[in-house]
Parts: sequence; C-alpha cells; structure tokens
Amino acid sequence: MLVTDWGDLDHVNDQHMAIPGMIIGMQETWNPEHIPDETEMLHRISRLEYHDASGELLDIPTHASHSACFQWNQLITWLELDDGQGGVSTEILQTIPGLLPENERPDDAIRTLQDESQIPSLAESRLMLLRYLKHHITLDETSGHLLRVCARQIATIVAATGLQATANAAVLRIAIEGQRLLNQVGLRLASDAGVVDSLQLSAASQHDDTARLAEALEIWMEAYAAQWSTVSRDSELRRLQDTVRELTDYLRFQSI
Repeated sequence: MLVTDWGDLDHVNDQHMAIPGMIIGMQETWNPEHIPDETEMLHRISRLEYHDASGELLDIPTHASHSACFQWNQLITWLELDDGQGGVSTEILQTIPGLLPENERPDDAIRTLQDESQIPSLAESRLMLLRYLKHHITLDETSGHLLRVCARQIATIVAATGLQATANAAVLRIAIEGQRLLNQVGLRLASDAGVVDSLQLSAASQHDDTARLAEALEIWMEAYAAQWSTVSRDSELRRLQDTVRELTDYLRFQSI
C-alpha cells in the first residue's frame, strides 16, 4: 500500500491535509476492503484523530471543496499560459480541457480550443480559459456564503473541543479562506476580461476593491507561511509565495 501526497502545480496542500488519507491507507493495509462508507469513516477519523466528539469536523472541508469556483490549478494554468516572452505556451493551452470533467465542458469552448488554424495570443488564450470556466466562476456569491458558514462551523467545533483541535482547525480555516479569495480572483479576472458582466462599480471603486483583494491575498499568504513553518522547512513554500506575488502584482497593475 502506497499513500501519496502529490505536489503538482506547486504543493499548495498543507501536510496536515494528508492525515485522513494516511489513516485510510493504513486501514486498507490492515484490513482491506472493510472500510465503512466514506462519511462514517471521516466521522471516525474526526473523533479519534481530531478529538471532535461530534465527528463532523472532516465533513466541513468536504462541503467546502464543492464551493471551489476558481481553483489553484486553474490559477496556475492562467499564469503559465504566459511563456515568459510575451507569447502563449501551447503546451499549457492544450491542458485547458482537462480542467473540467467531461460532462461539464462547454461545447463551444471546446471547439474554440480545438481550432488549430492559428495560435492565439496570450490575452486570447487567457480569455478562452476564463470563458471555459465561466459557469463555475459565476457561482462565487453562493459559494462565498457557504465557505463563510464552513469557517464558522470550524470555530464552533474548536470552541467545544479545546486546544487538541486548534492546530488542525487552523489549517482548515486557512485553506477555506484561501479558496474564498481564489473565488474572488476568478471573478475579478473574468470581469476584467469581459467574460462576465462588469461589476457595477465606478473605476475608482474597482481599483480600491482590486487593491484590497491583492492585500488580502498577501495577508493570507503570511498566515499560510506561518502555519507551514510549524511542520516543515521552506521547500516548496518559496514557489507558492512567488505565485501569490505574481498574482498580486498583476491585480495591482491591472487596476491602475
């Protein structure tokens, strides 16, 4: 039995996130094919590993994952479409269809992506990506509310459980806040590209909102890095920080 913790597109998952998978892997090694249904298994892990008497702690990231409108791998794709010379990386361009399950891929976007008559510019490629993800990105308002609910649920469980759950809960809260900010990034990029209706704000208000989003991302990255340092040396951390810095620089430049 081999339990892996992949780090494709930079390893953004905190090491604590691997614990449930490791426990399930050990269970399968010791007693193969005798794991109860997934929900019951997560409840057992919540109680035994995280000291959560309610057994509901690990339900929260499961629910939160359904509120990911603009995901980390999609951000990396958006950034890496830039070949570093002002052009488009055709290798990255070809990966766009795989960002969504087959049954969620819009036909018109697929036809555009498969048109090999000419290589699109960087701006055109990023526009194609955002159009491809439009349906998910526009779910941000509902998803933002659900993510805030998840964060409050974690706080409630920690208050009932005490210090034993604090460290792991901090990881979950940081992850949920990061996803909430990523959702906003996706909506901002799509709005700026004209993929979704422009936000009903004045130019000055849009500048302020974008600047605040960039600042919030930097504050989040500091909290993420501080949490990372409790369990690991820097390793991939610098690359993650560079990714966030590249994004915040772009947001600030575009809002000028």
